[in-house]
Amino acid sequence: MHFTEPVYRNPYWPTWPLLEITRGCTHNKCKFCTMYKGVKFGVAPMQDIEQDLRELAATVPDARTIQLLSANPLALPYDKMAPILEKINEYLPQMEHVYTAGRVTDVRNKTVDQLRALRDLGLNEVSLGVESGDDWTLARIDKGYASADILEQCRKLEEAGIDYWMTFLNGVAGREHSRDHAVNSAKVFSQCKPIRHHDDRRRDRRAHGGELPRPLVGLHDAQHLRGRRPRREAAGRRQDRGLLRHRHGRHLRRQPAKCACFAAADSGRHLYHRAVGGDAGPS
Repeated sequence: MHFTEPVYRNPYWPTWPLLEITRGCTHNKCKFCTMYKGVKFGVAPMQDIEQDLRELAATVPDARTIQLLSANPLALPYDKMAPILEKINEYLPQMEHVYTAGRVTDVRNKTVDQLRALRDLGLNEVSLGVESGDDWTLARIDKGYASADILEQCRKLEEAGIDYWMTFLNGVAGREHSRDHAVNSAKVFSQCKPIRHHDDRRRDRRAHGGELPRPLVGLHDAQHLRGRRPRREAAGRRQDRGLLRHRHGRHLRRQPAKCACFAAADSGRHLYHRAVGGDAGPS
């Protein structure tokens, strides 16, 4: 198998086969992240992809799920992504579920019809590293998009029938902007319709070990936060969590199935957005 270090597996799906179709990250500018700083973005040659698929066909011929690597394979345009999915189906005919990670901006270069076509080829789950719905915070960490882009691109995925889930990076706004980060993120996320990983209807086809995602990197290591004491950022994380509980507490008690709720992961630095059928806005 061809893999470019470092290799990051989604901890929700620890047993899925991996297939590298890209290397590194197209953006690679987020101020909190060092995951792919030493890797130049590139696309895996089709001959390498086919060789890896032949190996997978020999070792796991009945595989029904697969995770595409690396940071954001969704960045590939339709005319490059579709042939790869076709090859996956050719070598692994039992394939039912293709998962990939992506940035919000990766959806822009595809029409809804193209996204539907990719879904029909098996691409039916995407994780989006959204991190925040607050424009000030998005600019601070150099995500490369605004909150309006989140809504626009997520609606395209919804219209195409592609499941997606979102990450919220708690504490990244610091103490001073913690409230805006939390409240504005809740407003944006509540207008989206990501999947619920705890949904029993999905459990039979998604084997996982029940792990929670680990933090990426200490925020105090980022250049824009040098000189700050980590305990201040920890205080901001606690405040963010409390604000989210406060904002959604009453709504959770009254209509738990429709609340845009957040589950804390590990040290509280990552909150994974669990969500929502119908209108999830706060009441």
